[in-house]
Amino acid sequence: MEITAGRIVDLLGQRHSKDIFVTECNTGSSQYHKGVRRFDAWVMKRSWLSPMITGYEIKVSRSDFLQDKKWREYSPYCNQLFFVTPNGLVDPREIERPAGLIQVTKNGNRLLCKKPADRRAIDDPIDILKYLLMARTKIRPTTFQHTIDLERFGIEHWQAWLQDKQINSAVGSHCRTQIAERVEKKCQEIIAENKRMRNILFRKGWDKDSNKR
Repeated sequence: MEITAGRIVDLLGQRHSKDIFVTECNTGSSQYHKGVRRFDAWVMKRSWLSPMITGYEIKVSRSDFLQDKKWREYSPYCNQLFFVTPNGLVDPREIERPAGLIQVTKNGNRLLCKKPADRRAIDDPIDILKYLLMARTKIRPTTFQHTIDLERFGIEHWQAWLQDKQINSAVGSHCRTQIAERVEKKCQEIIAENKRMRNILFRKGWDKDSNKR
């Protein structure tokens, strides 16, 4: 089975579905900085305490792997760095520290770590974080229904939603009016019945006193 770079990206995305996963990630602004490099994939764990950063270099041909002499320049931007290749493309012994090696299984469905990468402490990668914020991030309002849902469903959905809301509001108002009217009517009936019973009791009491006299 031929393993493409796109397939490897998909597998990495599945592995890091809960992390910040960025493909074709520059190490800074190519407009204002020289020597900017580009990760095939850059990942940051969603954690305030230990946001582990992992860089990935994808190689699907032997020549591409052998010609890559710049990979060490990625080190300041990640705690660990992996080459990711199809099965058997690279011997783990060819991978120099601190990098590691991950390979796709023969059936193309899984990723297996063939050589662990060294984990290193790094300074906060300010340049790459600025790049992500300025070039790859869309700032959205905090109100939920004005962010993702508007893009997901479109204007027609929300027009229908608003119409339903207006209808539901009208129905609710009508129901409240009907209930209030029925409650008021029932209260008046109870008041009238209480008044009638008091009159009956009063008359009976008056007749009893008259008989005694």
